[in-house]
Amino acid sequence: MIEQLPQAFLNQMRALLGPNFDNFFLTYQDEPARAARFQYGQPENLEQIPWEENARYIPFDSSLGQSIEHEAGAFYIQEPSAMLPARLLSPKASEKVLDLCAAPGGKATQLAQIMQNTGVLVCNEPIVSRAKILSSNIERMGVSCAIVTQSYPEALAQRFPDYFDKILVDAPCSGEGMFRKNPEVIGEWSQNSPETCARRQSDLLDCAAQMLRPSGKIVYSTCTFNEIENEGVIKDFLSSHPEFATVDTVINGLKTSKGCIRFYPHTVKGEGHFACLLEKSKLISANNLQLVSTTKKTSKYAPPHEKTTKVLSEVKRLVRLEKIGGQVQLFQNSYVLSPIELEMFEGIKLLRLGLHLGKFKGKTFIPDHALARALPAKHIIPLSKEDAYRYLYGEELGIISCNISKVQFVVVSYQGLPLGWAKIVGDRLKNHYPKGLRKALR
Repeated sequence: MIEQLPQAFLNQMRALLGPNFDNFFLTYQDEPARAARFQYGQPENLEQIPWEENARYIPFDSSLGQSIEHEAGAFYIQEPSAMLPARLLSPKASEKVLDLCAAPGGKATQLAQIMQNTGVLVCNEPIVSRAKILSSNIERMGVSCAIVTQSYPEALAQRFPDYFDKILVDAPCSGEGMFRKNPEVIGEWSQNSPETCARRQSDLLDCAAQMLRPSGKIVYSTCTFNEIENEGVIKDFLSSHPEFATVDTVINGLKTSKGCIRFYPHTVKGEGHFACLLEKSKLISANNLQLVSTTKKTSKYAPPHEKTTKVLSEVKRLVRLEKIGGQVQLFQNSYVLSPIELEMFEGIKLLRLGLHLGKFKGKTFIPDHALARALPAKHIIPLSKEDAYRYLYGEELGIISCNISKVQFVVVSYQGLPLGWAKIVGDRLKNHYPKGLRKALR
């Protein structure tokens, strides 16, 4: 590992760290730290991540990512330091939040967890393959308040001036902080990488500034060490945006300095990360003249009242809907429950809009997989470990014991975790686990 590190990178780090360089250098002989962020209770036998109350360190050779529980959305495998930016942003329940560079979804699902799955969470990724992974992780983790967009930031900025309460800009970077975790990144690095990345990072921050409401907050973060992409980008941004200032805070004893905080592998149990908290002044922006309407009105994509009533009736037969708000809308031939109107995204490509409920096939309502993951089902059939493996592989199952009658669709579960839908056909359970998700875990 050490012999792969470019000399130019080592020279840069020696100049940056001074007498602490040797301690930093020695960490490249160690294994990188791994962690999991849990949704349903925390294992007591694992060490907590200091800056994320829902996360625990896991062994380097852990196979949790290939478990039934992982497929069921019980936890998200996430690099420990990568959990800092969302906690620094600390969005409140019911706020409007944007994750501008959201794939693959670790920080986005963390934001949703902090927001208690309420409000509006727009998760953006311009690259189609990465946007699909993002959408899949949003679904796996049972997030119901998220809208997944596939758009360049400039287009979003034109559509949503002064709209969001909080914005996370986890900017693409030269990746120096990930050299230990992902050695393949080393080959992509050059001395010119920081300046090239910084130009794009500045553009991203400019777009974010346009979309943030007065008194709103931005967290800018990277997984790199050099000052050009970190303090340098912040300095340039503040000089061209006098309406912004850095904000100091404390996260479980970790203090920011001039709004910024740095993680090094020799100072924390994690990889390299940088984050900075910025706040926009309360002065009214000229952009408010173009502000996208947020008044609650009936969407033109909302189905007729009778159809909405029928959809909600079908959904309420299957799950407990009491705690979810929003408006039923028709999106990509399926019914969804969205926190905002679909027309607000006209001209923006969408992959996901709130909670996907399902669709009608003839007179039969076919529930969406996301519905099983997001809300408690009324009819559940628990599976053994063996049958859970078979279900996730896509096999049909027999019903060993079932007191459910006159119900077509049920959720199958493993140790209390919902896996997905199955349809009762006689004494069999027809598998409705999405074909694109099926896999052999054994």
